[in-house]
Amino acid sequence: MPNSGQDSWDRQRSVLQRLSRLFSVFGYQKLELPILGPAELFLRKSGGELASQMYSFADAGGSQVSLRPEFTAPIMRHYLDCAGQASLPVRWQYAGPVFRYSGAGLSTALGGGQFTQIGAELIGSGTVLADAELLGMAARVPSELGLKDWRLRIGDLAVLHGLLDVAGLSERSRSFIVSQIPNLAQGAVGIEAALERAEQLHLVGPGPEGDDLGLALSGLDDDQARKVLQGFLGWKTGDAQGGTYQQIGRLPGAPLAPNPDASVPDASTPGPPEDGGSGEEREIWGDFGRRDPSEIVDRLLRKIRGSDDRANLRRGMELVAQLVDIKGPPAAALEIAERLLQRAGANMAALKRLGELVELLRGPDDSGTPRIGSDNLELDFGLARGLAYYNGIVFEVRHSSLSGPLGGGGRYDDLARALGSKETVPALGFAYNLEALLHILGMDNSPEDSPAGLPRVLVAAADRQSFGAATDKLEELGQAGYSAEMDLEGRSVEEALSHARQRGMEQLVWVSADGKAVTHRVD
Repeated sequence: MPNSGQDSWDRQRSVLQRLSRLFSVFGYQKLELPILGPAELFLRKSGGELASQMYSFADAGGSQVSLRPEFTAPIMRHYLDCAGQASLPVRWQYAGPVFRYSGAGLSTALGGGQFTQIGAELIGSGTVLADAELLGMAARVPSELGLKDWRLRIGDLAVLHGLLDVAGLSERSRSFIVSQIPNLAQGAVGIEAALERAEQLHLVGPGPEGDDLGLALSGLDDDQARKVLQGFLGWKTGDAQGGTYQQIGRLPGAPLAPNPDASVPDASTPGPPEDGGSGEEREIWGDFGRRDPSEIVDRLLRKIRGSDDRANLRRGMELVAQLVDIKGPPAAALEIAERLLQRAGANMAALKRLGELVELLRGPDDSGTPRIGSDNLELDFGLARGLAYYNGIVFEVRHSSLSGPLGGGGRYDDLARALGSKETVPALGFAYNLEALLHILGMDNSPEDSPAGLPRVLVAAADRQSFGAATDKLEELGQAGYSAEMDLEGRSVEEALSHARQRGMEQLVWVSADGKAVTHRVD
């Protein structure tokens, strides 16, 4: 009988090898990164959904660290650390474990708090050709593995933000609206719920600071107001120089608090330590523990300057509610979206670029065959991916038999600035959940349709002198995509065939004393 554990490991290794070769064909180099990293690295622009799933703790030195929940932020951090040495664009591929709390359900069955991501990142190009290259490669993954009934769903946050330009909303309100897309997709009821939440967060109506600071800053431009606030913060914390604010963000020993509304602050963030931080002060001050002084001042200034007009916020939500309702075949979805943007008076540039991307993905390759068939491609303007660092194209690959995505990604041009860069760095990437891929392969594929499309092989040497030649043959088979392993017991041909049969293998490659390899089929 085949060894189920060994079979599972061989299948995993085969998928990893095959996809790594696929990425290498496009020039993506392998990159390895640490499993453990600063919690702040992952929290900077991750949004509330990821923050609430992270495994974070204080290390022996008292620093907040997290098990890696995803690869994108560490890869961008790695790029920024070696940016002076890199020739753009850079293409990296990766594979390794990530850690997220997911609760019960299918995700638990597919690995629970730990699962394996395999993916690729393209850094340094903001063109639609870069979008097409990366999405095209992501779409090749299920085809490469022989999967059927998969679908590539594409959304575009740049189109959404172009629509929000019409409403004249602040960045804070824009981020909030993106976080509320699931609510807005419900129509009028969802819009009212989102507006109620916006009022709780002081996105509309009078600023939470009252009149005191507002009056003090009236008549000052933003630069002057920032200097006043820097001085105020220094006085508030007992630091007359307005120096470091790292200690005023949370009480001693308190953990970093996840923010359920992405980049929008809420009343759960701790306040200044003088009085323990009331709920109201927490809303005003936010989580200073993971912000630098300039961010603290900018945040406070936005609050003092006042909130967005309620009518404008409602209009923005209503426009987005109409947009996120658009999904389906690309041609029809683009036509409906174009009419919506025209009625609203929005800029059409992002939608035009999305249309170009669809044409690049659908257009025939050298053989005249469409790269992605019409049954495998759809637009979904309600797709947001739940991570705050996305700012343009977002996408997911789904399978008919799985409730969640097999993988996904998008463009994140603003992440570099969030991680401390002075310049915007165009970038996009994707990752697949390896356990999800293996789950689908296990349901849909017969042994003949294995992930690599090639049989499992036992390589055996006739004697010790031919072991070197057998090792060379093993490496050759591995590079060709076979799942191959070496016989280490010096078995005869008959014994090796019996052993291969017991392990569920399909071929035996026997390397004779003169170094010649003969393939035997395992019946």
